[in-house]
Formats: sequence, structure tokens, C-alpha cells
Amino acid sequence: MEKELGRVILLLDRTLEEKQAQNLGIFYSSYVKGAISWEKFVELTEVNERIFVADIDELKSIGNCSISQSEEISDARMYQIQRLESLGLVTENTYRLHSGNILEYSGTDDRFVLTPLGKTFYNLM
Repeated sequence: MEKELGRVILLLDRTLEEKQAQNLGIFYSSYVKGAISWEKFVELTEVNERIFVADIDELKSIGNCSISQSEEISDARMYQIQRLESLGLVTENTYRLHSGNILEYSGTDDRFVLTPLGKTFYNLM
């Protein structure tokens, strides 16, 4: 427990943005309550540390309101979405192969969807 709390204190000390500090508190609380594992907590804190605070609103936007396949996306917005993709929070809803399996997010024609990690991050915020 002391080692875990030490990690949280170090992360808080490095965190400059209030929103990221709030997220860290939420993630740690979820871990203490048993809602997420230590490994998931570490993964979420690493993403939280690397995410641009301005991109959090875009993540919420994708989580709250889908982007249809036909919707025009500005270059600035696409840049934010690509940063979220690089963190593993968002993916473009296309067919792709992974270890011989076709991955898709069926049941939606949304252009971008939250990944499982993105859903966890979004739901805990």
C-alpha cells in the first residue's frame, strides 16, 4: 500500500494540470474500491500523464455523440482524434486483421469509437 501511495504522490507532484490531477484521484479511488486492477490503474495513469488536456473534451465528445461516417471533420479536430488514437483511447471503425481475426465495432456506423481502454478512461472521468 505504501509503494502504491508513493507512486500516486509522485504522479501528483509531476501533474501540472488540475483536470489530470482530478482524473488521477478518480482512478486511484476506483482502484482502492476494487473497480479496477492495479495494472489498469497504472495503464490509465500513464495515458492520463500523456494526454493533452484539450483532447479530453474531444474524447468526451466522441463518447457522448458519435461522429458519423459522412461527417466532415476539420484538420484541427482530426489532429486531436489522431492524438487520442496514438494513446489507444479511440480507433477508426474499420475492418482490420489482428492475429488472423477481423476486428470491427459492429452495430454502429460511427466513424470513430472508443476502444475498451478509452471507454474505461471516459467512464471513470
